[in-house]
Amino acid sequence: MHFALGPCSSFFFLKVGPYVMSQDLYKLEFWKDRKVPDFYDRKWSLVYDGMIKASEDIRGEYFRINFSSATILYTPLSPQLRGVANDINQRLNAFFDKQPPGSFGAVMMDFATPELIEKIYRSNDLLLNPN
Repeated sequence: MHFALGPCSSFFFLKVGPYVMSQDLYKLEFWKDRKVPDFYDRKWSLVYDGMIKASEDIRGEYFRINFSSATILYTPLSPQLRGVANDINQRLNAFFDKQPPGSFGAVMMDFATPELIEKIYRSNDLLLNPN
């Protein structure tokens, strides 16, 4: 098993055997790193790369888990929960508008909208039932 934690344990990549792969960048501590737009871009890059890798796994060898949620801690006692979801969910909507049907792994998210859930569902449904 391969497990790696990033600085301050705010992100991880997980590979269990040859079959399960996951990524997450889940926390920005604002009082230490005030680059919120950069955080959104780094987070989206990990989510996007994970979904593209899942779609390229045509033999279905991996189960991929993509965490699109995260928290920004402006102070240790005041987490901001919706900011990351608002940004990343908009990017996910655009992604699923442009992508052909495919298997993009499990997409774990906070504050998902019915519209976004429907897009993800339809993408997988069209792959399994093309008619």
